[in-house]
Amino acid sequence: MHSFWKMFGGLFLAAVVWSQTPRATLTLQQALETTLLHPQARIGEQQILASRGVQREASGIFDPLYSSGVQQSFAPTPLTTAQQVSDGSGSPKAAFTNLTTFNGGASQLYRSGVTAGPIVELDRSRDRLLNAAGINQSRLAYQVTIPLLRNRGPDVVAARETAAGVQVQASVLDLNQTYTDLLASTAASYWGLVGALRLAAVAASSEERGRMLLQNVQDLIQADRIPRSDLNQVRANLADRTAGRIEAEQQVVVARQQLALAMGVPPEQIATVPDPAEGFPETIPAPANDADSVRRYIVLALSQRADYLAAQKRVEAQRKLLPPATNAFRPAIDLTFSAGYSGLREGLYPNSYLASLVYGVHGLDAVGGVRYEFAPRNNAAAGALAQVESAIRQAELLADTSARAISSEVVVSLEGVRNAGLRLAKAHESVEAFQAALDGEREKYRLGFGSLVDILTTEDRLTTSLIVEVQARLEAAVELARLRHATGTLVEPNATAPRVDRQAFVTLPALPGDR
Repeated sequence: MHSFWKMFGGLFLAAVVWSQTPRATLTLQQALETTLLHPQARIGEQQILASRGVQREASGIFDPLYSSGVQQSFAPTPLTTAQQVSDGSGSPKAAFTNLTTFNGGASQLYRSGVTAGPIVELDRSRDRLLNAAGINQSRLAYQVTIPLLRNRGPDVVAARETAAGVQVQASVLDLNQTYTDLLASTAASYWGLVGALRLAAVAASSEERGRMLLQNVQDLIQADRIPRSDLNQVRANLADRTAGRIEAEQQVVVARQQLALAMGVPPEQIATVPDPAEGFPETIPAPANDADSVRRYIVLALSQRADYLAAQKRVEAQRKLLPPATNAFRPAIDLTFSAGYSGLREGLYPNSYLASLVYGVHGLDAVGGVRYEFAPRNNAAAGALAQVESAIRQAELLADTSARAISSEVVVSLEGVRNAGLRLAKAHESVEAFQAALDGEREKYRLGFGSLVDILTTEDRLTTSLIVEVQARLEAAVELARLRHATGTLVEPNATAPRVDRQAFVTLPALPGDR
């Protein structure tokens, strides 16, 4: 028995200590910093890597290109009657040609359109009629091809590489917009959990007031001051409030999970998101209501919104492809020039084959030529140009659509913040009035002048007013976050390592010229 009471006392002490130990809480800053590790942001980072891969692939045409090849041929050579040789038996004997050819070279395309590089050719020829000892010939030269019309200039030759580089910048902006979307969603979910806890507290206080009213009614019944029939109505009212409290607690669970998803916490931690450490912002700043301020907010948004800047980058990328598309209509006139030397060495051994590079050289040689190419109909160029012009127009329309959507979002958000502040002020005024009215109804009922129905009606209206006030505070905080999202002032565009500050979610964005 002694051990039982000892164990019971230990459990009781542990329960007391646990109840007095502060639970872990989550600040808005911590929630926002956790959001920066969201899997959706990692997807955006991979898209940047993919865009850089496309850019690198496009730059591959400027890589040095090395080539080599060897060919061996053996074939009989038809002889004339005078060339035929007999082997002594009176039968004719044909000549056989043994030819070995090796060629190699390196070339590189430059962004000007010029292609240049060295070339080397080694040939060994042997036949039993004329070159029984074998002839080794070589040529070493440097060759340059200069385009005169088509495929000339960096804006034509390097267009795909340049466009791909612009697409990389657009992908960075896409990632910044993803961060903005995620942070705004986290802030809204954080305030949503704060609001759900507040509403649960309102429901719990309403239930407690119903329980106190039941106790007061029971005391008055025992004192024979009110009829016993009033007890049923009070009990029904308490049961209804208890049901409301249970529903509010369920909404807390839902809001907590929404915050966990918005933060992107790992699956094993999704059920352990702490309570918010902060309440709603105490004051909601009111933005200016004049047309000039609205215009300036729109200008701010169009200069800061990463999605709109990304759309503009994609217009720029498509326009980079227009010069090569129009250049394809021009005829190709290429000037080719090479300068080098030739050598010769007789012999059958391998060293004679390679020695032809340095023996028998009698000075430099030069070769020049012009190549002309033109397609009269040129359907390929016409089709490619039509596709590029269509892609440019589509990108421009998407950018224009984005600008209009952002402008509308700014206008709605500004009105939302302004109206949320006004609604909050009236909701708070309503709570104070209904609280005073409830105190008066309770006093009247205690003195025997009021009715139970009046108390219950005023109680319900006070509860509704408290709920409206919490919803107004939630709406005001969320609308402020939406305004920050609409104006693109949560994450700096083109930021490689975004940083967040909770102050951005409780203050208005600074207008250009006011900073």
